[in-house]
Amino acid sequence: MKLTVTAVAHATGVPPALLMQWVSRGVVSYGEGDEPPAGQGIAAVFGRRRLTQVAITGALTRAGAMPGRAARLAFAFSDRENGVDEDGAFLRRTASELFSSRESFLVAAPTDPPVVVGVPPGTAHSRIVAAACNWTNPPGTLVLHLDPIVLAAFSRAASLH
Repeated sequence: MKLTVTAVAHATGVPPALLMQWVSRGVVSYGEGDEPPAGQGIAAVFGRRRLTQVAITGALTRAGAMPGRAARLAFAFSDRENGVDEDGAFLRRTASELFSSRESFLVAAPTDPPVVVGVPPGTAHSRIVAAACNWTNPPGTLVLHLDPIVLAAFSRAASLH
């Protein structure tokens, strides 16, 4: 998947100017699957991982998160592999991919690294947080359901081709 800045903006709901501001400020960085501009008049191209990161970052900033923190949290899903299940056990996942046959959540406790959790549909949020946070429920823990955000971005991106 190769997308222009405009296509990523349309697929994620992040305005193109804001997306380029995030890139120029290092909030969102080029990575695997991306192609930075190769010279004047040659546009940047984003891959699947950056589309995912921008979609999640956009959702988090619309909910009030600061862009830098939002992008770092999104990176835990877009560019890191694996996660845990509802019992806290290791669960294999490819970077930027949702869990197969499970719902995917990003859990970020205030003092711990973010964790991607894959659970059966209908699992209680308290169980999701507990699995990600060593069976505690720290105040201020963020729980974000990733499936609707990621699926919508992929669907809109596919419709642009």
